[in-house]
Amino acid sequence: MSQTYDKIFRENLEELVVPLATKLLHLSIPALEEIPDDLQITVERRPDFLKKVIHPKTSDNYILHFEFQTADDEDMAERMLEYFALLYRKYRLPVKQYVFYIGRGASQMKRQVIEANITFLYNLINASEVDYKLFLMSNTPEEVLLSVLGNFGADPPETVMALVLTKLRELTPRPLRLARYIKQLEVLSKLRNLQELTIKISEKMALVYDLETDIRYRQGIEKGIEKGIEKGVEEGVQKEKEIVIRQLIRQNILTEEQIAEATQTTAEYVRWVAAKQ
Repeated sequence: MSQTYDKIFRENLEELVVPLATKLLHLSIPALEEIPDDLQITVERRPDFLKKVIHPKTSDNYILHFEFQTADDEDMAERMLEYFALLYRKYRLPVKQYVFYIGRGASQMKRQVIEANITFLYNLINASEVDYKLFLMSNTPEEVLLSVLGNFGADPPETVMALVLTKLRELTPRPLRLARYIKQLEVLSKLRNLQELTIKISEKMALVYDLETDIRYRQGIEKGIEKGIEKGVEEGVQKEKEIVIRQLIRQNILTEEQIAEATQTTAEYVRWVAAKQ
């Protein structure tokens, strides 16, 4: 996955995977337990999402593994098989694996590895085949974002994007957070050639948040500038003291204590400056 899309999904993984697993895959997930995603063996990439699913009955526990793809990977089946083998060997639990394809159209990746002594299959879900309303009805902003990747059916893109932006606004009253989700939506909409439309609608709905007009933001900037100036002055004064101390040390007239008193520093600081020469 490209770094831009990868960043969005990694930021939102925790809020995304459980709704996807329960609504789309009909998996039961009473609780999740963290497990290391570093399998301590040479593999090309770490899993996108890896958790142990905990059930009241321990025999029902399993490992849940998710990967997100924006483009077909000709080695995907082999990658998933490698993950499966490593995870099963380490945890001795069933491993449920899913690849969520968010690229355009349906993925053409092979889903199985069949050799003389092994038959392996992983689950592949195409976002473009999922009804966008399944994501739109969510109360989780991260999940609502996926609406842009779903199947619009007969609904015009303009209608869908307006609905998505409206839902994000309803779920996110804080302007800065809303701005973050809109930015993520704009990025994801590129996968469907809808970025220009998304920006146009968000501007029309007055959803583009202007930080420069935010009073708290301006106050923060002003405070930051003020602190920066203070820090700069302090650093400048400190630098000047250092130069004076060096000159006094070279003259070899005053003791360390006398230099410290003259420059309003400490003998320890004078020794530190001397050591730097």
